[in-house]
Amino acid sequence: MEIGWTVGTLAFLLVFVGLIYAFYLRILIVASAGVSVLFGAAWSVGLTTLLFPTPFERTSTVLVERTGLPDFLREVDTRIEAIEQLPRVVWEKLKSPFGVTPPEIEATPAVREAGALETALVPAVVRGVSLVLRGVAFAISALIMLVALSLRSATASVGELRALRHRIESLEAETAERAGPG
Repeated sequence: MEIGWTVGTLAFLLVFVGLIYAFYLRILIVASAGVSVLFGAAWSVGLTTLLFPTPFERTSTVLVERTGLPDFLREVDTRIEAIEQLPRVVWEKLKSPFGVTPPEIEATPAVREAGALETALVPAVVRGVSLVLRGVAFAISALIMLVALSLRSATASVGELRALRHRIESLEAETAERAGPG
């Protein structure tokens, strides 16, 4: 599997953000497992969009087939082939009154091959739709990772503020006891 420069860079950034999340914010000592699950799921989807394009290609193939584009291009290709054959058909009709008949060819059931437009355009459209699907999936997963990272940071800050408040209250209580009634 060949990984392009851009995909490699994005994969590195995903791994880097994952490591920051895991070690800097101490995912191993989780206080809110839901945020961790959300981050992990988004990270997995982001990595999948970069390393495994097959599901997106299959989905885009189904989407393009449902639009009717391949059928339309087949019809256009058939019309173009008929136009291409027109000079030969006219020539044959012009020769037939003079006794020249073309050799008869046995009619065999021909398998319909894709025309020039269908061959050129359908794969390009499928690739484009696949790239759009991958891009949207990556962008949404990156946004979810940022939200999870923000939630984790806010949760950690709230925990630290609570600990600080508890410490201040205990220090105030000690100070009040030492000062005594007075």
